[in-house]
Amino acid sequence: MKTNSGRLWTGQRTKLVTPILIALLLTTLGTSRLQADKCLFTTAEAASNANYKIEGKADMEKRSWSYVLTNLKTNEKQTGPLPLIELHAHLYFFISQDSKHFAVLNGSADHHLSNRFMIYKADGKLVSSLGVRDILKPHEEKMIERTVSHMYWLARVEELTADEETALRETGKIPTLAPNTHYYGKYNPDTNTVSLRTLAGRIVVISLDRSKVVRGRKRRVAKR
Repeated sequence: MKTNSGRLWTGQRTKLVTPILIALLLTTLGTSRLQADKCLFTTAEAASNANYKIEGKADMEKRSWSYVLTNLKTNEKQTGPLPLIELHAHLYFFISQDSKHFAVLNGSADHHLSNRFMIYKADGKLVSSLGVRDILKPHEEKMIERTVSHMYWLARVEELTADEETALRETGKIPTLAPNTHYYGKYNPDTNTVSLRTLAGRIVVISLDRSKVVRGRKRRVAKR
């Protein structure tokens, strides 16, 4: 009887431990958008100005990334490694108007906080690497939503118009964006900066010349 009782308790304990582990996992990753997406795909959106195009290439065998800078006048290509980027990544490239710098935003892939916005010289030399905590304020970091393989820490940089919201809801089609602008980031040629929008609605401006955050203003609320 004691042996049977022990076996019964072992079985019950196993049944109890499993939901406890699941609960801990939910607590760790956050429950707001926890989904079993397990995304392993890589994507990269290119950028260009009048003279150059910058894009990223993933090597699935070496599990690494490289950039390709193409001269649009001569078609000459310059390539180099992007060692700070892991294979599973969703990248958005930006290039300065004077072609002296390019930047890479690693949007939502994985859960790492470092190496989210990297600025390079045109020759591929890393100038600066910013992490989530360099860009977000503490209360904004608490708003981050996570799935199994993603971390959503930015909002769409440009708010949709009423017509665009209707079209997105009815067709699922994202509106066409201006050149050198992506869902999560927008380049301003007049100031040589990239603007990001936090989940709190605050606009964060990163200078490609100075390689750092230069301004973060609160979301403007239209007067009625």
